[in-house]
Amino acid sequence: MLELIKKSFTCSFRTFDSKSEEAFLIILRLLTIFAIIYNTFNLNIVRILASLSLIGITFIPLLIKRLFKINFNYEPVAICLVFSYCAIFIGTVLGGYGSLKRWDTFMHSISGVIFMILFLMLLFVVFHRYKAVQVPLWVYFIFAFALSMTIGAIWEIYEFAIDQFFGMNTQHAIDTGVFDTMKDIVCNTTGALASSFIFYKSLKTKRFKAIYNMFYSFCKLNNMNLPK
Repeated sequence: MLELIKKSFTCSFRTFDSKSEEAFLIILRLLTIFAIIYNTFNLNIVRILASLSLIGITFIPLLIKRLFKINFNYEPVAICLVFSYCAIFIGTVLGGYGSLKRWDTFMHSISGVIFMILFLMLLFVVFHRYKAVQVPLWVYFIFAFALSMTIGAIWEIYEFAIDQFFGMNTQHAIDTGVFDTMKDIVCNTTGALASSFIFYKSLKTKRFKAIYNMFYSFCKLNNMNLPK
């Protein structure tokens, strides 16, 4: 445990460039470590595993950078980490899915937005590196939308597995049947569709400057032009 805390502060595990950005990441890791210690005393295996998964998630941007040479700017990484902590830390570790009304619905709606951001950026890199013919911007969005829906389906399989192996009721199969699962899929689809429209408009017209600059900065970091 002490070694895990030590590694959270070492430069070799830095994900962001500035000290203030790295401090944000350290705070998230410390919160998770405290949750692991607390749930170890309470012998809550599910929450311990959820907390450990969060520690791993904080290192994913660095892992992608080192293995695939993809540089992420601060904004998408911070957005994804905040989402992960809202979904897993607040939702599972702190029990938000049971105590906070509509938290599950909110998370599934936002997930569609998050995955659209990630898959668009990854597709920009893939098409650029493999020197694909000039692809219209709308093609990227079709692929990103399809991948986002795939992740939504995988998440439902994860919830089903958790219910089966740990005797939980994350899918509310006991009281709602398939309603909760279908609601989650609809929310994910709605979030992905809404963000697709906004992101496409932003990249085409340079409106919504914060969104445009996020994608523009990512492309510049990876030495490529923003698709048109």
